[in-house]
Amino acid sequence: MDHTPPKRTGLTAPTNDLMFSCIFRDMGASAAMLSLVNAIRKDKGKAPLAGILNIQSQYNLIGQTASDKVGRLDVLAEAGDGTQINLEMQVSDIPGMDKRIAFYAAKILSKAEAGDDHQFLPPVSMIVIEGAGYKVNPDNRYHHSFSMRDDEPPHTALPGWAEVHKLSLPTFERAGHYDKDNLLSIWMKGFLNGFQNPEFVKEAGKMDEGLLQFAERYNLALNDPDFRRKADYIQSAEMDHNWKINAAERQGRQQGLQQGLQQGRSRERVKFATHLMYAQGKSPDETFATVPGLSKDELQIANGFISQLRAGQIAPEHLEEALDELVH
Repeated sequence: MDHTPPKRTGLTAPTNDLMFSCIFRDMGASAAMLSLVNAIRKDKGKAPLAGILNIQSQYNLIGQTASDKVGRLDVLAEAGDGTQINLEMQVSDIPGMDKRIAFYAAKILSKAEAGDDHQFLPPVSMIVIEGAGYKVNPDNRYHHSFSMRDDEPPHTALPGWAEVHKLSLPTFERAGHYDKDNLLSIWMKGFLNGFQNPEFVKEAGKMDEGLLQFAERYNLALNDPDFRRKADYIQSAEMDHNWKINAAERQGRQQGLQQGLQQGRSRERVKFATHLMYAQGKSPDETFATVPGLSKDELQIANGFISQLRAGQIAPEHLEEALDELVH
């Protein structure tokens, strides 16, 4: 198997989070954002939002003290009804991402000023799009949504808390979910490779102006040399990061296997030494010379079992159990 690092293609995909946030945030693609958000909501039977009033140029989650945990959002927008929408593109499967999203939601809800009436806190919608670094969902569903609900039927939702949508591009691609008449499906296809295809853009643009706006902004960014250099640098860094993580996982599995083999061999040597001394009456020196590879530490452990047997702390019929628990 080839474990060399992946080649850097220099392609600037719409799933590059710099490109993603630039189009929605810096280029102010409000029609595109409204189209994507409403396609996600419609897929789960939720009412559409009327419009996007504001897309913040950059939003950092600021703590109240210097030691507070902070974060930076890819895109934060406000809908016409006040709903706060956080849109995140995640290229790599970062440990703890679910907790990070919960943290982001709590921070957005906590934007209220002291003295504000909590009943007027805005709804929060968290949307996470999982890129190529994620695994395919075992259930082959590419769109999962979550909210705080009662554990018992009819699972009534707790009002005032965030809803979370997770969309998996790898699952969408692997499971063959594309439907040319479904707006969310078209968006997912576009993120994978569609927005780089003129024919796809032409047909998608006929269906929805938001898709066309995203494609136009994407093309503008692709033709900006400064932007391309920055995006290529970030994408290359992400590829290197993913390769190093995968290499570390392979090394960890190999080390775990070696450790398991070593532990198993050690246990068998202690077992053999204990039986020689207990059943055959061999001395420690004779046992040490007889058992191949037996270390002094292992001989000491075997001697400990012999002492427990002679003191009646371990019954002979339970010796195998005690030995089997040696490394557990």
